[in-house]
Amino acid sequence: MANEALRPYSWSTWHHFNAELARTTVPDEPGVYELRTDYEIGRLKGSSPLVTIGSAARSLRKRIYEQRLLNTAKLLNRAEKWLIQASHTLEFRYATTGNEEKARYVALTVTG
Repeated sequence: MANEALRPYSWSTWHHFNAELARTTVPDEPGVYELRTDYEIGRLKGSSPLVTIGSAARSLRKRIYEQRLLNTAKLLNRAEKWLIQASHTLEFRYATTGNEEKARYVALTVTG
């Protein structure tokens, strides 16, 4: 599993954080996703524009579209809400992994 899960997945291009775009472009498959902004977020070591790295065990479309974009006031974390209120852009990209186990494993290896 380890060698197979570490194979390079094909990431999509970055997409604007938009519900209609997510509904029509994101596949209904297991996978991983990243959310970034145009703002450098301070980290323990350096900074990064990445806001969130996550996995979708069953459906990337459901995770990104239904759980992140349809009810942003309820489902986004504090940092994501602040970025939107401060007029920063948010973008997402995704990669399909084929199954739930790989999606979670890849999300963990991407985050370190």
